[in-house]
Amino acid sequence: RICKRVLKKEIRRAKRQHERILAGKIKENPKLLHKYIKSSGLKDRSGNLCLEPEDVDRVLNEYFVSVFTRERDSVGIEIKEKDYNKIKEINIDREEVLSSLAGLKVDKSPGSDEMYPKLLNEAREEIGALAIIFNSA
Repeated sequence: RICKRVLKKEIRRAKRQHERILAGKIKENPKLLHKYIKSSGLKDRSGNLCLEPEDVDRVLNEYFVSVFTRERDSVGIEIKEKDYNKIKEINIDREEVLSSLAGLKVDKSPGSDEMYPKLLNEAREEIGALAIIFNSA
């Protein structure tokens, strides 16, 4: 009995170690995951062995969704309004907007806003006019 228990423990330890090594290599070779699943078998929630790639994808997707999706509480969250420092007034200087847009390097690629600097530079007069609208609102 003791030998059987020790053997099972060592098998589980070796399996975990193998899976850790495999996880480190998956980015380099994604096919290793499918090969491992195919050789060891993947079971769905009801215990059925998944053999088809579509079934494997479904089971993995269900697992990752359950791990990475936050469950919402059934109790609503009440947000109390506090006395925050509120911005009372925003002044946008048209000349500052125009000079900033004129200083853009037009040969650069767009930033995270996906706006091309050349477009912003060429439309600077129209964009600068928005400062007047923002200030009057």
